[in-house]
Amino acid sequence: MNDENPYGVSPASHVPPPALPPPLPSMADAGEKTPWNGWWTLLWSCATMVVMGVGQLLIFALMWVIYRQFTTSSEVPSIELLAEDGDLTGIIAFVSIAIVCPFCWFLGWLKKGWGGFEYLALQKVKIFPLVGWSVAMFFFVVLLGLISPFLGIDETPDSMLQLAATSEYPIFLILGVVVGAPLTEEFIFRGLLFRGWQSSKLQLTGTLIVTSAIWAVIHVQYEPALIAVIFVMGIFLGLARYFTGNLWVPIAMHAVNNGLATIGLFAAAGN
Repeated sequence: MNDENPYGVSPASHVPPPALPPPLPSMADAGEKTPWNGWWTLLWSCATMVVMGVGQLLIFALMWVIYRQFTTSSEVPSIELLAEDGDLTGIIAFVSIAIVCPFCWFLGWLKKGWGGFEYLALQKVKIFPLVGWSVAMFFFVVLLGLISPFLGIDETPDSMLQLAATSEYPIFLILGVVVGAPLTEEFIFRGLLFRGWQSSKLQLTGTLIVTSAIWAVIHVQYEPALIAVIFVMGIFLGLARYFTGNLWVPIAMHAVNNGLATIGLFAAAGN
C-alpha cells in the first residue's frame, strides 16, 4: 500500500471542478434605460394635468383678489368676465411654464437612470432640423389657411376673438399663446407622454395617434373641424419629435403655428 495514498484515491479526484463562467449581465445590469411604462406614464400625465389645473386656479384666484383690492366694487368684473379676459388668460398660460415644465422635468429625473432633460429629449438642438421643421410648419399653416373654407372653417373662433377684444395689453396674450402654450403642452404630450408610451405596447404609431387625439380633445372650445385639424397637426409634431429625437423642435413648430394664428387673430379683431 502506498503510504502517500493509503486509500487508493486518485489524486485527480481532489482537484475541484472547474468554476462555471459568471452569468452574463442582464440588460438592466448593463445600464439599459427604460422609461416609465404605459400605465405609469398615464398616471403621471394625469398628475401633471391636476398640478397645472390647481396652479392655474390659484393664479386666477390671486388675480381676482388683486382686481378687488385695487378697483372699486362697481368696477370689479364678474368671475365669468374675468375668465374671458385676454390679458389674464395670457398671464395664466405664461406663468404655467413655471408649474408644468419643472414638474415634467422632475418626473423624468425621478425615473432611475434618467435625467430630467434627457428624459424629455431637451438636449442641445441642431439649427438645420430646427429651422427646417419650423419652415415646414409655416407652410403647413399657410396650406391650412388656403383649404380652411373647404373644411368648413370660415371664421376665427369666437372664444379667441373674445380674448383678443378684451386684451388691453396684447403682449400678455402673445406671451401666453406663443410661448406659454407651446412649452407646457409639448412638455406633456411630445415630452412626458411620448417617451413613456413609445416604449410601451402602443409603440410609435399608437403613441402618435393617442397623444394627438388627447391633445386635440383638450381644445374643446373649437368646432369639430378645427379639432380634427389640431389632431393632424399633433401627428406632424409627433413625427418631428421622433425623427429629430429632440423636444425643442416641436416646441418651435408649435410656437410658429401659434404665432401665425395670433397675428391673424389680432387682425380679425381689429387690434
